Amino acid sequence: MGTERISRVTVRNPSERPQLVIFEPWADEYTLAPGAAFTFEASSPLEGWLTVEYQDHDVIVTAWDSCVGRVYGSDGRLFDSIDIRVPDFTTPRTNDPGAAV
Repeated sequence: MGTERISRVTVRNPSERPQLVIFEPWADEYTLAPGAAFTFEASSPLEGWLTVEYQDHDVIVTAWDSCVGRVYGSDGRLFDSIDIRVPDFTTPRTNDPGAAV
């Protein structure tokens, strides 16, 4: 498969109320306490990066094709590991049984 590309983004909650953060495309939800932060990490053999969107009072962090995900707490410790790899929707299919899909 080749070298994994890694992207990280930290989301902080500066408000005085809990904030919902959704890690897509897995649709995993995390509640971020006031003043706390989570670092979201995605790795994939494909080029890409994490994107962050703000919708109303929620935050959506989105990974790209062929990623697995990790979420780290404010203390830097692994909080959640998402080992279900996102399908590769962008690479044309081949007849190579060893190709990444």
